[in-house]
Amino acid sequence: MHKTVLVPRSTYFDKCLNRSFIEAQEMRVFIDEIEPTEMATYLEACYIETFGVQLDQGLQHMHNHSISELIALWKTCDRFHHESLMRVTKKTIEKTILRMGEKMSQYSQYRNFSGFEDAVKSFVGGFQALNAHSEIGGMDESGNKALTTFLAEVFCVSCGARRWREVAWALPLEFAVEASIWWCKEILCLEKDIIERESVKRRLP
Repeated sequence: MHKTVLVPRSTYFDKCLNRSFIEAQEMRVFIDEIEPTEMATYLEACYIETFGVQLDQGLQHMHNHSISELIALWKTCDRFHHESLMRVTKKTIEKTILRMGEKMSQYSQYRNFSGFEDAVKSFVGGFQALNAHSEIGGMDESGNKALTTFLAEVFCVSCGARRWREVAWALPLEFAVEASIWWCKEILCLEKDIIERESVKRRLP
């Protein structure tokens, strides 16, 4: 691995390799607490970033990864204080959730029941993974929507009201509650819209 790839973006590697530590003298850093496959994914992303490829384009292939795998990448970036890649990984998770929603909608539209069931499992797995890592799944410092909430909303929109009644009972409790909150908000908005329309009608001559 090239020093010029790691040091400019990671404060962890910058301190290891540019200070008076043994790692800088030997030009080697031993990392035991990260799985080799997770480290390989991280290093690949570092090279993509270094050679000028737009990260959101260069990481397109990561959309085929599970949310759990992307969370692992985010945690690796956090471990090495690689903030730019942390931000892009979070965006990649959002795009992955949207793609999951698109697939679910297609499965529902074409009555692909096995595909629909697999899509539900993907959403459940993603929600559980995000819920277990509040540092990424929760609301960020800027007050942006929590990824768990975003996932639940995409699930509801993609699932539809009819399908929701069929699958709600099989969802983990926390996921079902999060999705139910979205449905309640939708019903309230619908009721408000109906009331406003009726009010306009009554004012018409």
